[in-house]
Amino acid sequence: MVFRATKGGTPSRLKSVWLSDSVNEMFKPENEDDILCEILFFHGLQVTADKKKVREAHRTTWLTADGKQCWLQTFLPDAFDRKVRVLSVTYDSAAFKTSSTGRFDLFLTGESLVGSVIRNATVNVGQRGVPVILVAHSFGGIAVKQMLVQAHHEMVSRRDPSPRIENFLWNVKGVFFYATPHLGASIADYQSCLPSSWKTVQGPVLEELLPLNPKGSRLNAKFVELKKKHQICSMCLIEKERMKLLGPISITVVDEGSARDISTEETRPIDADHLNICKPERETSERFTYLRHFIQGFVMESQYSSGEGFS
Repeated sequence: MVFRATKGGTPSRLKSVWLSDSVNEMFKPENEDDILCEILFFHGLQVTADKKKVREAHRTTWLTADGKQCWLQTFLPDAFDRKVRVLSVTYDSAAFKTSSTGRFDLFLTGESLVGSVIRNATVNVGQRGVPVILVAHSFGGIAVKQMLVQAHHEMVSRRDPSPRIENFLWNVKGVFFYATPHLGASIADYQSCLPSSWKTVQGPVLEELLPLNPKGSRLNAKFVELKKKHQICSMCLIEKERMKLLGPISITVVDEGSARDISTEETRPIDADHLNICKPERETSERFTYLRHFIQGFVMESQYSSGEGFS
């Protein structure tokens, strides 16, 4: 449950519902027939071994810059006359391996997401014939690509493929990346710079983020093929500011070359660091308006093709 600040400054509660262990329904119109679009959000890598914090990433990733509201529940629905369904996905993306977190590699992550997001009848996403938009921050974009590629593989390789998977893939119209390291990130190899006494047990996903990773190259190639087959568009926002660490130390987590992957048609630089690129200050922030315009294009196309128009 999150809060939304009212004009008088008093926050009002906004409810969200867990549809499964992985998917939280952040917003849904009162009348389901009003749904114009389904938007799914995927958080990125969590640099913590705290299971509770990993679990809360579905919400904390998408807070406004001041931390006072989760914009998935406020000005995102408002931008579409509150006629969109908004879901946020959580998954094991912990950078460090413990007894309960950091256990999945990318293949297992994709397999888990196909089951918990796409096949799940309670979640029931991508089955209404309206556009489905996937939005991801950082490593979440790689997880989204893996989920789509594994879902497509299941669709074409099984004699009796799941109709839910087919419907979902044909309804996915766009993928919006916030600073996704398509070609890897050098920070994933941070432990090579540390003395052995400081090193921790890192999770397998960090290996998937190493630059020039052959697994990443194969995934990108498969994603390009999938995009062409299903006519999926994509866009990526690029961090322009360095992220502060300790004192004067700062880094660029995902450099422009890695964010400008060949599978992404449009890229836009944003005055923000890696963590804040998906935390807009207000409805007019570029961090949000680029996403709003991206989604709106598919909503308008869907409405006009059905003869309903969009106001």
